Amino acid sequence: MATTHESLKLLVTGNMVAIQPANAKGQQAETLSVDLATGRVMFNQAPLLGASAQKVLSVIGVFSLKAGAVLAVVTEAERVATLYGQPVFKATATRVIKPDVNFDSGDQRLLGYVSEALNPSNIGRNLCFAYHLDLTRTAQSLTAVLAEQQQQQGGRKGLAAGADKRFFWNRVLAQPLLDAGGDKFVLPMILGFVGQILGLQVPRSAGGQVTVTVSLIARRSADRAGTRHWRRGADFQVQYGDGMTTCFCKLLMSVQPLPQYCLSDTWLAHELQPPQAFPQLNAKTQM
Repeated sequence: MATTHESLKLLVTGNMVAIQPANAKGQQAETLSVDLATGRVMFNQAPLLGASAQKVLSVIGVFSLKAGAVLAVVTEAERVATLYGQPVFKATATRVIKPDVNFDSGDQRLLGYVSEALNPSNIGRNLCFAYHLDLTRTAQSLTAVLAEQQQQQGGRKGLAAGADKRFFWNRVLAQPLLDAGGDKFVLPMILGFVGQILGLQVPRSAGGQVTVTVSLIARRSADRAGTRHWRRGADFQVQYGDGMTTCFCKLLMSVQPLPQYCLSDTWLAHELQPPQAFPQLNAKTQM
């Protein structure tokens, strides 16, 4: 299973930002450093950060401007679902850390766009992530990716290494961190919806009832995104406008039957196919 740091601590000193695992022990720890004045990202071993470091839940990425760079992180989140035993969170508060420089009007405009896109009260109101589960992939494709990673040598990598780029919403911001070797600090985030209905009573065809959990994941494509007024059709890379994929995940039950108000018998019988295997994930995460 991919390994990713579940909780982080962050310290800002001037234009330098240092990030370490919150549970780091010993005298030194893996450290992701970002120079906001130049946009340079470094990954190395460094002394543990002091008590003044702030706790953050995830690193979103780095965005470079003409006068410097900004770093975006998730500071608060709420648990919205549990899939395969793993908690799934929706970001409720983010922070955009800026350098101590003077931005011109062009940089200020771009910074405003980024801040709006990552604001949970604005465009970024449905940014979801999980520490040990890749939300960018369906159950079928996730099983294949995990099997491939187990066969590869060189140790375990973070979730971002196997994420589906189509739905890896923060992949451009995360790329400088991944290039520096900080894949354990980066989580692939999706923009969409994750929700569950718990304790649903479904009648059996042979009589009686069974209690099920119904989960819905909707992922918006990161390519050619925008409203219908701005994005229509496909571009030359065959990326279609405002793409969205939706997955139904059935937990603790077989595929049949689902309640009539969810799916028709015809659609269920001919379109919905259960995955051949589900990933076995055992790690537990607590907020």
